[in-house]
Formats: sequence, C-alpha cells, structure tokens
Amino acid sequence: MKTAALDARLNVRLIQTHDGRHLGVSEYGIESGDPVVFCHDFPGSRLGAAFLAAAAERGGARLIAVDRPGIGLSTPRKGRRVVDWASDVECAVDELGLREFSVLGSGRGSPYAFAVAARLPERVAALAATRAPLRAKDEARGRGWFSRYASWLGNRFPFLHALPLSLYQQALRADPKEGLARLLEGLPSEDRRLLIDDETRALLLADVREAFRQGLGGPFDDAIALEGDWGFSPGGVRCPVQIWKGGDDSAADGSPSAALGFAHGLAHASLHRLKGEGPIGALLRDGSEILRRLALSR
Repeated sequence: MKTAALDARLNVRLIQTHDGRHLGVSEYGIESGDPVVFCHDFPGSRLGAAFLAAAAERGGARLIAVDRPGIGLSTPRKGRRVVDWASDVECAVDELGLREFSVLGSGRGSPYAFAVAARLPERVAALAATRAPLRAKDEARGRGWFSRYASWLGNRFPFLHALPLSLYQQALRADPKEGLARLLEGLPSEDRRLLIDDETRALLLADVREAFRQGLGGPFDDAIALEGDWGFSPGGVRCPVQIWKGGDDSAADGSPSAALGFAHGLAHASLHRLKGEGPIGALLRDGSEILRRLALSR
C-alpha cells in the first residue's frame, strides 16, 4: 500500500487498499494524540470531521476521517455492505502505523463505526456514536404513517433513494445557498441554531458537496448498504460504547426508548441524552466531552 500527499494545506492523502482502490483521508487534531477514526454521516464525507477539529486539538485527539467508497476522494466499491467498511479502515490504520484506536460514528455513519468495532475487536478500544445503529424499519416505528411507508418503499425499491439524493445534488450545483437551506430544513432546531454563523455553515456545505464529488454513485451505494443486509450484528460489539442522543433528533431513533433499549442490550454501553441536538449539534457543542470520554474508555 502507498500513501500520496495531495495537498499539505488541507492535510489530505490517498491510501491504497489491498484490492487497489484508494481511500481519501484527512486528519484533524494532534498527530501524537489518541487516535479516533471518524465515520462520517450520510450524505457526508471526511470533511464532516472538521466540526470536531477544535475539540480534537483541545482534547489531544488525533481524528482520522476517511471517505467511504465512491464518496469524496475514495474509489467506488460496487455491491459493498456496511461490514466491508471494516477492511477499508483496517487498511487506513495499518498505513498510518496504528495498532489500537477508537471509532466515532456521526449520524448514519454510526452503523459503520459499529462494523469496525465488531470486526476488529482486538484493535478498537472504544466506540462513540451520535445515534443508535438502527435499521430504517426500526427507526420508522413510533413515527407517522408517511415515515413508515417511505421506509417500506425504500427497502422494497432501493432505486428510489436516487430521487432525493439527485434533488440534493442539483440544488447544491444550481445554487449552493438554496442547497444549504434545504439541508438546514431537515436538521433539529438546536442544530440550526448552532449553524447560524458563516464558518460552520460553510463547513456543512463543503461536507455535503464533497459527498457528491464523484456524482450520485457513492451516496446511492451508501443508502443501499444502510437499507440492506449489514453483514454483522451491532449487538456483538464488546468494547465500551457511548451513544450520544439528542432529544429532538427524531431521525436518530423511531421512538423515545429505542436508543435506550439498544444501549441496555450491550454489555458495556451507556446512553448520554443531549438537549435538542442532532448529530451535528452533538459534534459542535459536546465534541470535547465525547472525545474526552472516548480517551478515558481506552
């Protein structure tokens, strides 16, 4: 495997996998700090880790963010499942010379974080996630009929995921401000409040635009992987687990007790309830505490 620097100012590199693909990697924080692999949200990219950049520097963490296949700078991998992400992360940490590390899943990146912990139990010291790793059908329980019907359609006809993704991409290309407005509409109120300044909004816009750098293929494959057979059981994770759940993050579980029920089903899990935050709010306002507790769990 080879590593090639792309742009020192952006701290971006390509790491080659065993099958010849490439993974886009960016790092934030302190190189000598506790390593944490960041599993980005959907739709999102490695640039989503920038929301934690300041927290990583303050907390002495080395945040390693990797684009999933077909997203950002990473080569597509057709037919991929969530579990396949573990082998890609293993290639990345091997190239970086890391033996043990923690994982952090943001939003719908949480199942990918659990996949890494499940498949690399000797290497993952601790796991944090901003939502429970629940399937779409479980998320829809306890919500309105439309959400349940949409979940059923998405599972039965996966190609339907291309429509909302295409609308996002078109809006971002035609008018970035309009595309950003659509993104903000779908966030909890506390997340929107925290994203009021130009800098954080620019981070969000850059993150999602990077997700579509190669077109719809990568995000579409991501949606299919999340809807399909993950290839592993999140309940098999044995390292310490922290789930940081926002009170208004209705997308993060199907009912108020879903995240708590999942946490109680794991031997070494704890649930941290946040007031009115979604995944982005958790990173912006509670990132330092999340990283601190990850370090303590190692």
